[in-house]
Amino acid sequence: MADQKNTLNMASLADRQKFYRDKALRLEQEIIFAREEALQLKQELKDLRLKEKQSGTILQEAEDRLGSLKNDYHDLLQKYQEAQEHHAEFEKRIADLEKTQRSDSDISIETYRYRVKGYEQLLSEVQGQLNDKEKRIAVYERRLAILEKRLKSEREKVREPSTEGAEGETGQPEYRATALLDYTWILDERKSLVRGQVLIENTGTASLESPVLCFRFHPEDAANLKGRVYREEDPLAEDDAGGQVRWVIMDSDGSDGERKDGDIWIRPSDQLIVGPGKIITFNDFQIPFDYQYANTLHVECFVFFNEGTYKIKCANQILINASFHYGLGG
Repeated sequence: MADQKNTLNMASLADRQKFYRDKALRLEQEIIFAREEALQLKQELKDLRLKEKQSGTILQEAEDRLGSLKNDYHDLLQKYQEAQEHHAEFEKRIADLEKTQRSDSDISIETYRYRVKGYEQLLSEVQGQLNDKEKRIAVYERRLAILEKRLKSEREKVREPSTEGAEGETGQPEYRATALLDYTWILDERKSLVRGQVLIENTGTASLESPVLCFRFHPEDAANLKGRVYREEDPLAEDDAGGQVRWVIMDSDGSDGERKDGDIWIRPSDQLIVGPGKIITFNDFQIPFDYQYANTLHVECFVFFNEGTYKIKCANQILINASFHYGLGG
């Protein structure tokens, strides 16, 4: 009887040891996960501070450039006013000569007329330069306003840890997808064009519904999307999309907290479900890029599913650097 009791006590002790060992292992795993999450949050905070610093640098550069352009504009304006004064003075002299002098002074009149033509040509050239400076100032003022808004947003924003691509541990259907930008840069004399497509594949075990694409442009004022994309008000023609998904540019006045300056959002015109293993594409998009006012273009692409509850970022980005083209005499 005593041996049986000792055996039961030993079994109970072994069960307790196993219970506490398992509990200790779970606690150790939780500690590891917590440390990893803390490291991730520290890295995100570091990235956020770096991004804020970079935004401040870009803002200062834009302010300096704008100030330089305004100084150039004022110099040109002064030149233009002086040329106008000279032009008016010579016009008056010609009128006086025509009234008071005879035919033997025609040479003098012709000389003044020749000079007037020169000033007219100078006025035309200066006016062209003034128009160009005004256009550049408008571009930089708009860019400056966007940068100031972005800097303010970066200072106030604290991003939450991302839960993208989380693995399912309960055996439930899993949301997972990948996206890729396939594009070509077409270079012209003063402008260029980016043409491409977005490939989206459902690599999970659950269907994904209502895909929405967000193109994020840097600089923001370069945001422009054309090609096989439509507006909400465009009429639907037969075979308009050639049997493919018809993508529509969404209204930018929404209250979605994800939206920023420089974003263009598109969605399918009809309900779309992407089953496991299926691939959909946004074909033949076009992005015009005038590198007269910016040497670089950077475009990110995000895909949102299931009313925004699951999102991914494209594995690559559109990166265009036109500065080398100037070095080649472009």
